[in-house]
Amino acid sequence: MIGEIRDTETALVAVQIALTGHLVLTQLHAATAPGALRRLIDIGVEPFLINQSVVGVLSQRLVRKLCTACRRPSVPDLSMLPPEAAPLVKDGQGSFYEPVGCEACRGTGLRGRKGSTSFWCRTTRSVPRWSRAIWGPSAGRPARQACGP
Repeated sequence: MIGEIRDTETALVAVQIALTGHLVLTQLHAATAPGALRRLIDIGVEPFLINQSVVGVLSQRLVRKLCTACRRPSVPDLSMLPPEAAPLVKDGQGSFYEPVGCEACRGTGLRGRKGSTSFWCRTTRSVPRWSRAIWGPSAGRPARQACGP
């Protein structure tokens, strides 16, 4: 277990340990789970080493929750929602609320936090996708040849 990867030296040590077959658990600051791969490249790890050593990435963020004491139902603006959410609003299946503010939440309308996580796991099918996301549209070709479609 490595505390946190902040520099090239620590990143390369973690990669070398992983290449010898050991499970390495560490912390890395990145915005998203796939973004951690890009962050390793920015730190100075060669892409072929990342391909051989990273098995999965877990990303987590804390999001603020609406205060249950003062929230009120609202009708969202459809232009502000992703296209996948529009049918929920039209069919009345979704419940939407807006913050108000009360003594319980000190007038903010928000009280408490909840974890939002995403997990990225390397499979033979995901390698071309994440390699294109990191290096551009032409980058997936070698990975497809080595790992399959």
